[in-house]
Amino acid sequence: MKKDMTNAGRLDTLLGGHLQEVPEIYELASPAAHVRAGCPPTLLIQGEPDVITPAEATRELHRRLVECGVPAVDIQYPLTNHAFDLLLPQVSPAAGASLYELERFLALMV
Repeated sequence: MKKDMTNAGRLDTLLGGHLQEVPEIYELASPAAHVRAGCPPTLLIQGEPDVITPAEATRELHRRLVECGVPAVDIQYPLTNHAFDLLLPQVSPAAGASLYELERFLALMV
């Protein structure tokens, strides 16, 4: 069965309009808008450049977590795009490194 991917990555269809039309909805959809003291420890792993989620948004989320006293780690892999852990993960250096970082982070949390 072939999947229809014509709307993949389109936030306007998910959020009911473009950023300029419904900025308040986009703000609510941002994880950074929900950061508070007491949030769980957070590991952020991202490639850069990422055509789906800008690295700056992840850095902002990390900044807010740290400001609220939440243990947070931000790891960004250069020259690595979105879904690097899904596309050929067996041969992706970033996928292998991210699995190592995830295991390390979880070990520190127990």
